[in-house]
Amino acid sequence: MKIRKATKKDIEKCLFVQELDRDKEWNKNDLNNILKNKKNIFLVAESDNKILGYVIGYTDPCMQKDAIVHEVRVDIRKRRQGIGTRLIEALSLEFFKRDITNVSALIQPQHLDFYVNSCKFKRKLNWIAVSKEK
Repeated sequence: MKIRKATKKDIEKCLFVQELDRDKEWNKNDLNNILKNKKNIFLVAESDNKILGYVIGYTDPCMQKDAIVHEVRVDIRKRRQGIGTRLIEALSLEFFKRDITNVSALIQPQHLDFYVNSCKFKRKLNWIAVSKEK
């Protein structure tokens, strides 16, 4: 398995990985826009020309030394093989090369074990995410 920067050719395959989870958070336009912005990092895990998963992160626009993991997603059929952990490690290294000093993630409670135990993130504060929709 190798981890590399995503390209336009990967978008459909990443959307398929998302669809396997019965999710539709991203569309083709969204992923194209992520690729265009140089402050974003979009990596894929690939084996035998198949996308096994992807990770998307961005530099915090207010705190220039901070970055956010927006999403890590692994093909549901390939989970528990260390792919997500390797994607998070690769994303973090890419940010650290850019002089980012802190990589954070807002996560669902069921993903806490993955981030803390597998990816070695430290639990900080007990934030509650809220949002307002149009």
